[in-house]
Amino acid sequence: MNARKLIILAGILLLVLSACALPGGNSNQTAPAVPSGEQPAEQGAQAVAPTTAPAAVQPAQPTQQPAIPPVQPTEMPAPTQEAHFSVADALSHLSDFALQREDLPNDYYVPSGGETRYTNTQLVYELGELEAKKYIVATGRVDGWKIELNRSNKADIAPARIVSTMELFETNEGARLALSPEWFKAYKSDYTKDEITWLDNGCQVGDQCLLYTHKSFDPSSNLTTTTYEIAFAYRNVVVWIWASGLDIEMNADYVINAAQAVYDRISRFD
Repeated sequence: MNARKLIILAGILLLVLSACALPGGNSNQTAPAVPSGEQPAEQGAQAVAPTTAPAAVQPAQPTQQPAIPPVQPTEMPAPTQEAHFSVADALSHLSDFALQREDLPNDYYVPSGGETRYTNTQLVYELGELEAKKYIVATGRVDGWKIELNRSNKADIAPARIVSTMELFETNEGARLALSPEWFKAYKSDYTKDEITWLDNGCQVGDQCLLYTHKSFDPSSNLTTTTYEIAFAYRNVVVWIWASGLDIEMNADYVINAAQAVYDRISRFD
């Protein structure tokens, strides 16, 4: 029995000695060498498992937008060009655009030198160089025609004298501008010493029309001379008609009908 106890005690002693011989079991045991560059772990510190680095976050891919087709420019309709007379064609027969004897109900004759081309040079003589050139540049005036008519039969109740001009412009806008207050002669303060009365009724010839009258009294003869004037623009042409006679002989319809006859003729031209 004692022998068994001795054996048990011997086994316990061996277990104790074995435990003391394990690494870390003896505080006086020399620590293993630490490789250069590494810090020794503190004694008693528990080994910490390395934390797994989080997976790199991939940047969000931009949502692919559907391709936008290029914007096509809106196709605008071509601007409608105003019909106008060919300048080259009109220059070859300017007199056809002017008042003619056949346009009047009474018989008239053309005095010597009473029908002529109404050039820009003649306009310079009439208006003065500065005013004429300002007018020509502003309106694009090209050329013109002028005719004077005298009544053949003194007994006719009709204007004693008629003067008419036509002016050709490069554009329709130039013709309209020629009848504007800025450039048309009847708007000028020095056009006549008589008071001008503008008439709105009946002037419906062409694209634009002006109708007016003025009177002059002669105290020596006690007679009143009445003048009617009409001017109209049609395309790039302006026609002006001046008619004068004794008060008893004159009425607005005469110049209106004359202007209408000219318009009816030239409106048939290509």
